[in-house]
Amino acid sequence: VHHVHHVHHVHHVHHVHQMKSHHPTRYNTYSTPLNTPMTLYPAKSRSETTGIPYTMSDQRLALEAQLNDFDADKREAALDELLDLVAEGEIELPEPTKAFNLHCHSFFSFNGYGYSPTSLAWLARCQGLSALSIVDFDVVDGVDEFLGACKVLGIRAGAGMETRIYIPEFGDRVINSPGEPGICYHMASGLTTTQVKDDSLVRELKSISQGRTRGLVERVNTFLDPVILDFEGDVMPLTPNGNATERHVCVSYVAKAEALYPDASGRPSGPTS
Repeated sequence: VHHVHHVHHVHHVHHVHQMKSHHPTRYNTYSTPLNTPMTLYPAKSRSETTGIPYTMSDQRLALEAQLNDFDADKREAALDELLDLVAEGEIELPEPTKAFNLHCHSFFSFNGYGYSPTSLAWLARCQGLSALSIVDFDVVDGVDEFLGACKVLGIRAGAGMETRIYIPEFGDRVINSPGEPGICYHMASGLTTTQVKDDSLVRELKSISQGRTRGLVERVNTFLDPVILDFEGDVMPLTPNGNATERHVCVSYVAKAEALYPDASGRPSGPTS
């Protein structure tokens, strides 16, 4: 079941919050990933993932982990405490560089390391990024939190949303979604708040997305029995605000398979072709 939406229903607004600069080319010549694992993957040291050697105190590590708590108040409190450590000289932040990342997904859609919008902003500041943008799939839930965190941290910020649309005029052509004629990944940018005046489109996008993901689990369960998922019990708890994606489903199937077959040698093999 494809997640499709007719192209004229998605507004593409060109405006980036706080992105004005006296050097207009500065932010389109360099880019860098934010790829330091924190939750869903085994933890590695920051030097392993960024090449920047330094150590972190247990207090800092705990606060950075708290930035990804599903409780927004706990995330805000953790950032406040980290900023206190900066003010006290316990944490030294680098000078901003020319590096930036304008395509980040937070845990409000899916982030493989479980990063919240606040965590993304903090990690960007720690790595010396000068600009950052969030573009979660099908939701705007993290916009206010993200823009607020970037403002506090002094990072130029943008916010948008990524979705999939169907373009009837190109229904027989592959556009930018391999193997899916007519389907196109589409970006909306220039969001300045989570509070959309007419949220009917946002609600519809989320509804279509959740319907697709639920249907996916129902179909895949028939092929993977006894490794079957309960959507509400296994998948939804991985999301902070009810926006489960195919990636959450994959994480859930892996966890369920490992629980049923803790001994890797005893796991059934899949088809070879």
